[in-house]
Amino acid sequence: MGKRKGSISHRKDGRYMGRYTAILPNGIKTVQAVYGKTRAEADKKLRDIIVEADRGKTVSRDGQTLEEFVEYWLENIAPLKIKVTTISRYKDTLRLHILPSLGQKRLLSIEPMLVQRLIIEKYKKTKSAKCCVNIKNTLSSVLKSALQLQLIYYNLAVGVSLPKYTVKEKKIWTKEQLNTFLQEAEKSSTYYPIYKLMSYGLRRGEALGVRRQDIDFNEGTLLLEQQVVALDGKPYICGLKTAGSRRTLPLSKDVLDILKNVKIVSNNDDLIFTTSHGTPILPRNLYRDFERVVKVVALPHISLHALRHMAATFLKDAKVDPKTVQSILGHASITTTLQFYQHSNLDNKREAFTAYDTLIGQF
Repeated sequence: MGKRKGSISHRKDGRYMGRYTAILPNGIKTVQAVYGKTRAEADKKLRDIIVEADRGKTVSRDGQTLEEFVEYWLENIAPLKIKVTTISRYKDTLRLHILPSLGQKRLLSIEPMLVQRLIIEKYKKTKSAKCCVNIKNTLSSVLKSALQLQLIYYNLAVGVSLPKYTVKEKKIWTKEQLNTFLQEAEKSSTYYPIYKLMSYGLRRGEALGVRRQDIDFNEGTLLLEQQVVALDGKPYICGLKTAGSRRTLPLSKDVLDILKNVKIVSNNDDLIFTTSHGTPILPRNLYRDFERVVKVVALPHISLHALRHMAATFLKDAKVDPKTVQSILGHASITTTLQFYQHSNLDNKREAFTAYDTLIGQF
């Protein structure tokens, strides 16, 4: 193989991967890979491409497929700049929606029309504009790296058109319905303290990630700086969603008393809320319990995340200004806060029209 060296390793999926140093058109060196079902196949591909390099031919994997590059990207590039939770979502989108159609296409042979057709077909099948957005964003992220490595000439996912995406207004409960839920949860659910925190504007993962050292019982405050999310079907502790999510919140005496009475059996960083074995709670288990309690009290079905939305709405009803609501909810942008801040319950709308009728009746 001349002066250049390569290495072959056996992957968990049973295939063999050969690594080599590729020289891009601009002279930059980068480590790339070839794949084979057997060691001999991977070795042959590796030898062939190194021979080309030894002959003075610039090596830029023109024949590399999207699937081959995706595997290299997931293993070597994505972990450098993307959160593990985002990578997990990307993997699902790639596996379910992108690679079955485009995986075996050469990078340089994929044209925008192929991606556009994929988007159109997925929308016809799923009727989900959000699914199409995920496909475009995931593929664009992958191809951005391919473009930076000069394996392609442009990011062909950028100009793809998407179906219209309409954000539906979130259904929420009235204050009375929320109290009904919390009263039942207090009687029948060990997760009651978590629901109580979420009703104050915490995300599900933020509430699950609260530790004893995050609570200052003397000052009556709670520091939020980690969360529990699901990763590959298991609970995973990580940082918060954005830099603005890290915040300190005041706690009422009622909430402080509830948290003082939580029995800690944690095996991991003194988490307040755990399973009976002391391990982090899997987010979906919380959702299952939430649905159970909702059915018991026969309340309208809403999402668990709506508890957080209700906090924004009730703070608005209490005449709290949007900037303060933003700091309480931990939104990175005031625009996000204003989207939830526009929620208003039916009673408020009735009061508004009553006031309006009174006003125009004066003329």
